[in-house]
Parts: sequence; C-alpha cells; structure tokens
Amino acid sequence: MCRFVPALLLAGCFGSHSTGETDGGPGHDAGPTPWSDGGGPTPVDAGPVPVDSGPRDAGPSCPTADVDLACFSHLTAGTPQTITVAVGGEGACFCGERISCHAAIGGEPRTLELTTGLCADGALCDGCFPFVESTCTLPPLTEGEWTVRVNGAYAFDVDVAPRGTLVEPGAACLRRATRDDYCGVVPPPYLGMYSLVCHSTFAYPDTRVPVRVTDSCGGCGVAAGPCRVDVFDDVIRVRPSSLSLGCDFDCPAVCEPREDVCWTPPLAPGSYRIRVEGIGGYESTLSVGTPHDPIDPDEICGPIVAHDDL
Repeated sequence: MCRFVPALLLAGCFGSHSTGETDGGPGHDAGPTPWSDGGGPTPVDAGPVPVDSGPRDAGPSCPTADVDLACFSHLTAGTPQTITVAVGGEGACFCGERISCHAAIGGEPRTLELTTGLCADGALCDGCFPFVESTCTLPPLTEGEWTVRVNGAYAFDVDVAPRGTLVEPGAACLRRATRDDYCGVVPPPYLGMYSLVCHSTFAYPDTRVPVRVTDSCGGCGVAAGPCRVDVFDDVIRVRPSSLSLGCDFDCPAVCEPREDVCWTPPLAPGSYRIRVEGIGGYESTLSVGTPHDPIDPDEICGPIVAHDDL
C-alpha cells in the first residue's frame, strides 16, 4: 500500500472490488434493500432474490471509508444502474486498494444509503494514483429527487429521470458534502458567495481535473456542500454549494474564505470551456491532450462576477 505523497497526474487505480447484492426491490416491509456490485453471501434480512436480480455480495466488507466521488451519465427510474465511485483527491497516493460499496433504499422517503469501505490488499505497484475507483449497482429508483447518504451522513442529491426519457448525453461527477459528525450539516445545499476559480490549463486524456472554487464568506459556521461537475460537448459546468453547520458559531465580523475542490469526470482530448453555475462574467479554457514536449501545466485563476444566465 502506498503512503500519502503528492500525487502524479494520472487516472485513478481501477483494480477494485466489485460487489453486487440485490433483493426483490425496495420492499420496506423487509427493511432496507441491500445492493452492490458483485456476488457472494446473502444477508439474512435481504428478502427473496428474483432469478434475474444479478450477482450478490462478493465477500466481507472493507474497513469503512467514505467515497469522495460518484459519477454517472444519468439515472433513470425503474431499473438497476451502475455508477462509478472513487476515493481520493489532491495529494493522495493509491496502489492496489479496492472499494466495497453496498446500496440500499433507506427508511426515509427517497433516500438512498451507500455503505462503502476501502481495503488495502498490500499490492506492490510502481505507480502512485490520486484515486482508487470501483462501481456500485443501485436498486431500481422511482423518478424524482433522491437524497444520497454515505455511511450514514448526507452526501448529495440526485435527480432520477422518468423511464423512457431522452437525456442529453454527457458525464457528471458529484463530490460528496463535507462530513461533520460533531455538528452535523443542515441540507439543503445553497449557492455560496464565490469569488475565485482556479484550475490547470492542461491535462492528460482520461484524467480527472480538479477545479478549485473559493467561497469568500464560507469559512465560519459553513461547510462545503456537494459539488457537481457536468461535461456536455466542450463545456464543463461546475456547481459548487455550501451547507450550514448544526452548531452555533461566534463568527468574526470579517468573512473568512473557504476553498472547495471539485473534480471533472475523466476527459477526452479536446479544448473545454469552464463555467461556474450561478455566477459568471468569467470563462476559462482547459486543453486536454498529449503534448509533444514535457509540460508543466500553468494554473489559471480569475475573479467571477454574479449573473443569472447559466
């Protein structure tokens, strides 16, 4: 297992755990419905298993660890769907670890519970990867907005489209909200007071790119909410948010800034325009490709001015 050192700009480690529990659907009389993305032993309270429900959990869960990202193209009602989950970020180093992920319909209306863990199998690698990734199979969901919780804590919200809906092709990644087990966070997320966006000017293909957004007044009594990044054609749309903390704070009269890091899906070669949801007056460019010569990417930062046309 690698130690944490500055990460190379590489794609995440994809050697990972595939699990997959299913039962007959979101039957609340039988308790939460466990789903995941592999095969193995059946929990005693999981209920009957339809013949076509797919493989079950592949083995014991890994030690509990919150996934940092969930990525997909879109979610459609009425059918099991597989999403990508990832653990990691800037400065992380992974090599050979694997993720376990179990998805279940929660006890509250339109709530999806993800139970996730990270196993270190002691694999020796020459590389150092900023993410370790796997997949997680979700049970059939009804259309509408769902709250997703990771290991019992609020993470983000997702929209589930009606079955048969034509959805614009694209890719989306959601970074989970800050976890605060002392104060707790108070949904729903809200748009903060963002004043600066920074990112590199170049990236290699099939890598995730961090986009750092500064909330100029988000450093006291406020936590980073979920951040969604959508890629449609050549536009990368960043949707940061903030959450109130569930404790009282004696905040100074002067605002304290907070920097949030959002992550793109892996990007194909090309030139992209980066915009920030709900705020604007500023658009930056990111080039994705393979340079002819070694390159040390520059970073571009710019102020952004509020407007309502995004």
